[in-house]
Amino acid sequence: MGRGRKPKPTALKKLEGNPGKRPLNELEPVPPTVALRCPNYLLPEARKEWKRLAPILMGMGLLTAADAVPFAGYCQAYARWREAQDEITRHGSIYKDGEGRIRPNPYIAIANQQMREIKSFAAEFGLTPSTRAAMIANVASAARAKVDPMEAILVSDMDTEFEVVGGSNFEEEDS
Repeated sequence: MGRGRKPKPTALKKLEGNPGKRPLNELEPVPPTVALRCPNYLLPEARKEWKRLAPILMGMGLLTAADAVPFAGYCQAYARWREAQDEITRHGSIYKDGEGRIRPNPYIAIANQQMREIKSFAAEFGLTPSTRAAMIANVASAARAKVDPMEAILVSDMDTEFEVVGGSNFEEEDS
């Protein structure tokens, strides 16, 4: 009998802001974060997907040396899904068999299976809309990169550069 839901990696929980407020596993093994090279055995379309997503996931701390094989699986599933979709586009979703009966294109089943694989792998890496919506996309780095305009005014010397011209909305006190 299973033990319930698979636990989420601590890195993913941190990006989500730990919505369950349960203690984070500070003793979780953390594989080294190194620049991973795209494996040679991937299909050409899978290589494109690797090169597109790997830098993003590594930057988020969700792709490490230990995750290379599952991520390669995601990329291969994506490439095979694209291949099946191309075949469906070229030949249509139905065909007539030798006896004149209308049949579904077998590539539809392949595309559907590969999409299930993609969704499964994508959830592991925080790539689905629901996991992405739950993430607090690296708040610290976003805050450093983006300066709040009001904060810039409050902490700057800009107030000496402004001259108030015209009246005020407040009544002046008589002295």
